[in-house]
Parts: sequence; structure tokens; C-alpha cells
Amino acid sequence: MTGISLWNSAAQLPSPALVGYWHNWNAPEAPYIELDEVDSRYNVVNISFGIPINGTDYEIGFTPAQVPESTFIHQIQTLQSQGRKVLLRYQKCKWSNQD
Repeated sequence: MTGISLWNSAAQLPSPALVGYWHNWNAPEAPYIELDEVDSRYNVVNISFGIPINGTDYEIGFTPAQVPESTFIHQIQTLQSQGRKVLLRYQKCKWSNQD
């Protein structure tokens, strides 16, 4: 995804802020929920996780695993239209739960 701005995001957070992490995977201990189904009391939603692309630490990417990109973008827009902040959480390294 492109066009994500992280500059000055802290200055724009609501007060008080109730922050939650939304994850992009489905596991028995942490089942997947649709982004637009996150409890409305969370007014800041951190999307987990953007990861480096092409071995860099400056180009960050995120690919939704459970829904098409167009659906994911629409879900972000839905949260934003409700006045909620949607941020991308950066994960420095790739990892796998398949170990």
C-alpha cells in the first residue's frame, strides 16, 4: 500500500486515546476479525504489522491476508469516517509461526 504518512501522527491523536492492535492473521488463540468490526471504543487502531520490503529498512509494505486490498482500503476509510485513527505498526523483521 502507498500513501501512508507517519509524520506528526502523535500530535493528531484523540484525547483520551484508547489504542488497540488489529492483526492480519487467523489463529485459534487469536481469531481474525474484520477491521471494520473492531470495537468502536478503540479510537486508535494500530494495524499489525508493516514489514520491510526488498531487504531495506526504509520501504515498508503491508498486504492484507484475509481480504482483497480494495476491501481493506474500504474498511480503513470506514474507520476514518468515524473519526478513528488508523496507523500502521512497523515490524523490523519478518517472522513465521511455522517454526
